[in-house]
Amino acid sequence: HSFTCKNGISNFGPDTSVMNVADITSWVWDFGDGAKIKSKDPKVSHTYSKSGKYSTLLIVTDMDNLSVISESAIIFVDGNQSGPTIESFSANPDNITLGASSSLRWTTFGASNITLSPGFGSVSSNGTQQVSPEGTTTYTLKASNSKGSKESSITILVKQKPRQLIQPMSVFSYSPLQPKVGDMITFDSSKSTGGGANINYVEWGFGDGSYNSSSVCLHTYDEPGDYAVVLAVTDDNGQKNFSLKRISVLPRELAVDTFKFTPNPVCSGLTTMMSWETTGATNVIVTPYIGNLPPSGSVTIYPEDSMGYTIYAYNDTTHTKSKTVFLGVKQCMLKVPSGAATPNIGVTPETRVIKGTVKYVGGNIVRIGVTVKLQEIFNGMIYDVGTDVSSRADGTFEIVYRQESLYNQYNPILVLQAFYGGESFTDQVKIGNNRRVDLICSHN
Repeated sequence: HSFTCKNGISNFGPDTSVMNVADITSWVWDFGDGAKIKSKDPKVSHTYSKSGKYSTLLIVTDMDNLSVISESAIIFVDGNQSGPTIESFSANPDNITLGASSSLRWTTFGASNITLSPGFGSVSSNGTQQVSPEGTTTYTLKASNSKGSKESSITILVKQKPRQLIQPMSVFSYSPLQPKVGDMITFDSSKSTGGGANINYVEWGFGDGSYNSSSVCLHTYDEPGDYAVVLAVTDDNGQKNFSLKRISVLPRELAVDTFKFTPNPVCSGLTTMMSWETTGATNVIVTPYIGNLPPSGSVTIYPEDSMGYTIYAYNDTTHTKSKTVFLGVKQCMLKVPSGAATPNIGVTPETRVIKGTVKYVGGNIVRIGVTVKLQEIFNGMIYDVGTDVSSRADGTFEIVYRQESLYNQYNPILVLQAFYGGESFTDQVKIGNNRRVDLICSHN
């Protein structure tokens, strides 16, 4: 429905553009002030006694006795012809991010001129306007007529867009590019860059359970294989990123790097230091007589004769490397070093005693009447040191000698041998630091 107003009287009528009034048999008007009119005439007049805003309704009934209620129409009545009214002025939303929009909406009454500032000037009495301020802005709606003016303001808060943070770049290199087990590998993260900030923390994971937090660091691998190396970086903005590379660690090539004796040759009766170093070996064996040893090290040995020693290096791949070194043993004139300890094989500092028993082969039957000689081997010659006869009932003998009587007083080579009727009765038996020696008969 529609209405017109003239001289304080409001005239109401249907909107004939959307309905056929000829079919209508009843018209009921509700003017919003408590007054209602039922008529058969589609046009009526009504006088409001007070100024204000009124909501009007129209109910129509057709020939089939069907009724329809119209949408409400708002009427503003100004009985005093005073200044304008701003019924509403709002912003939705009133809090936006830079670049977003807000909708201004307003309703006024009785104004002949309405302006919206800043930036818009004159606007309609009722309307909406989309705004996108670049900063927090207060908008003012002003309504005016010949009787006065009214203003209403609303502020739209504009928040800056959060800064777009960029992730740092995690970049690293390593050298050598084809490392082997045991190689010292350099890992370098200096080419990493922050997302507009500085890199302030790095962490390496080497794929073998080891970690490091230095920008440039060193690392070795104990086992061959493929390893996933991860570099995680963090910049001053707290942004993080990581990179990963897979590196292949090759087995160490098996080699005997050094194998030597110091001194070489060595004087008979003295010791020499055997030392060795290998690469890629899990264990080594030295022959003759010495046996299993670690991959690198040194031991002191007491060589009896000149001979070749061979070192064999092994690893998990069953590969073998070997090296042979000849160790010479020579006869030397030895002097007792100052402060050297006297060998503990005698009973006093001046004398030494060797005791033993002469037995038959394969049993415990002793042999008496056998001459036993203690002899020294020096410079390829054999010298008698002392003699005794197994004349006791238990077949024992005892030889007493003086250390000063030996050619090699520091580390002599001493042997025992039994004679019967001028012929050797037993094989030579070397005497180390033993006090007790059994001589076994080689023949009856």
